Amino acid sequence: MSLIWPWARQESKTHLVVSWSAGVLTYVCARLLVDGTYEVLSFGVEHQGKSSTKEFVNRLNDLGLKGLKTQVMLRPEQYQFLQIDAPAVPLEELRSATHYLITDLLKTHIDSVTLDIMRVGDSKGENGAGQIFVVAADNKALYEIMALGGVMGWDVSAIDIQETAQRKLQSALVQKDSHTDRANAAIVMAEGQPPILTICANGELLYTQRFESSKGVLVSSGDSDGVGGFVDITFDDGKVQSFLADAQRSLDLWRRSWTDISIVLGGVGIYAGKFSEQWSAWFKAGTEEVISPMDVGSLFIGFNGGFENDKALCMPLLGALVQILSTNQSQKINLLAHVKPSKNNDSSVKIIFKTLAFLVALGGCFSTYWVWSLNVANENLTKSLAEQTSELETIQAAIELSVVDVQPTIALEQELKDSRALLLQRQTLLQNLQHGLLRPGWGHGARLQLVAQTIPSQVWVTKIRSDETQFEITGFTLEPAALSKWVARLVESPLIDVQHFSTFNINNTSTTLLKAVGDESRPTWSFSLLSTMSLPLAETGSKQ
Repeated sequence: MSLIWPWARQESKTHLVVSWSAGVLTYVCARLLVDGTYEVLSFGVEHQGKSSTKEFVNRLNDLGLKGLKTQVMLRPEQYQFLQIDAPAVPLEELRSATHYLITDLLKTHIDSVTLDIMRVGDSKGENGAGQIFVVAADNKALYEIMALGGVMGWDVSAIDIQETAQRKLQSALVQKDSHTDRANAAIVMAEGQPPILTICANGELLYTQRFESSKGVLVSSGDSDGVGGFVDITFDDGKVQSFLADAQRSLDLWRRSWTDISIVLGGVGIYAGKFSEQWSAWFKAGTEEVISPMDVGSLFIGFNGGFENDKALCMPLLGALVQILSTNQSQKINLLAHVKPSKNNDSSVKIIFKTLAFLVALGGCFSTYWVWSLNVANENLTKSLAEQTSELETIQAAIELSVVDVQPTIALEQELKDSRALLLQRQTLLQNLQHGLLRPGWGHGARLQLVAQTIPSQVWVTKIRSDETQFEITGFTLEPAALSKWVARLVESPLIDVQHFSTFNINNTSTTLLKAVGDESRPTWSFSLLSTMSLPLAETGSKQ
């Protein structure tokens, strides 16, 4: 069943590729040029954090991401990727048969996932391998992506996975270098993600391995909050050697498994952000493979600058851009074509019929109740009139027999009214006296002192703005790492509650700043920190 997206198609050559997992949106916006290369218009990583959905969507709209042609790429934690023997059934029954074969291999119930399959490549474009790849994607993750796409007005054409996107990216690089006669491998590493190995030949995926045990092989020595990216990376020698050994074993396993195919592994591309050269050197030292760092800059113009960890997370999305133009349907994953509607949602036709049936039944019940209630109301009204007549006679008799002195009552009411007015006056006076009073240590002076005591030498402040509700700092830095650590120290203080923090690379835009560092062109980042304050009233104290 194909899913019809309820938003209008945008006639634009600009394509957007996104991943959305655990409140983190990674995106690449690019367009295809006539020479077959891509111009990357923008890329980045956006964290929802404490922002509401409306605030987060407004941020994405400000980035120009609304209403674009979109392709989604799932992250490894959102799906399982399996390789099994293909069942001996007709092609049209292959998915149904696979459904039963993988039930015991899944980490969750079969009804909570969406399946898609593709054959294992054999480097010849033929289905000779006798095996298939199976993708089992978490339905909850798919529904969350679809919900965000609906709010953003995205024209989603496919939902892909990282292994196939990475396959397409490395195949495009090999084709550009004219090495299509040999197999090629790629290992992509990013902080917080398991390294993924893919081996391809002639554009087909032959083998893949996800190194879950090496997920922490890149570890930040500082706080990595998504703002600074790779703040400082320290490498555990034991983990590095273990990962290198696992990667070599996987390459050897592939060779032993594909002995019937006369194709040579031409080389292994390594991508680890700014550490690609370092990791390539480590691989070269422990293997006889041809190792080289992956360079996508020649194929994707504009994919430069920014933070290295953001680039490492965005890099697999580039493969999904290439996948858009792929004609090899037998090796293509598109979970969008197979995703099932949520059990909590019916089709629009069913909803209409159910609503009409409910209204008819409700109307019948209401008519019956109305007739019955009229009869009951008539009886109650007659009884009530009789009781009121009796009470009226009793009251009239009491009035005639009683002599009421109303003067004391009037005096008491006036005294109560005056007391209430005096109490209200005193409450207003108390509120006016307490207005603007702050508990000692919570005033603007305390926040300025906190900034002065914690600011590192690599950061300078150009503007501080403060009022009763907000505290904003803007300035510049030459080292994003020092800025990120400083923000972490500010957040530890109860005086600062960071609601929004952003940095921008502004190379060569201020000659004054360049002269200040010795006439050498160095990248300079501006930053803006906004804190929303909740200032408690002081029982005793004074303004700061």
